[in-house]
Amino acid sequence: MAVVLTTVAGLVLLIVLLGREDDEDEFGGRAREVVAVMDDFERAAKARDYQRICTELFTVEAREAAGGGDCPALLAQSAQGIREVEVRLESIVVRGDAASARVNARAKGQEPATDTVRFVRREGRFRIASLSP
Repeated sequence: MAVVLTTVAGLVLLIVLLGREDDEDEFGGRAREVVAVMDDFERAAKARDYQRICTELFTVEAREAAGGGDCPALLAQSAQGIREVEVRLESIVVRGDAASARVNARAKGQEPATDTVRFVRREGRFRIASLSP
């Protein structure tokens, strides 16, 4: 359970402010689709629409790893206390139906962290598959 909460908290930390308008100008082609997923996540997180994140933006496997049916509640719980997040998108790599985005994040009171968010194409669009250091 602690691992799930840590992963979910990390995911929220890494993506909450990632969808800046200038990101799409830097990345083209299919990478732009990945940026769009990140933008959708940002909007849903700011609106505290964790149900949408769990059901529309995560893969089934990511949702299960984030608590399955409890995913929305666990995301909400994990997002509490995260303040003043600064995120920098370092790179996006797309290979067929898989993609990864390397990001660097810092939140008030926490050490900066560089992580990779992984995506897979399902049902005609990319979805968030996992987060790994």
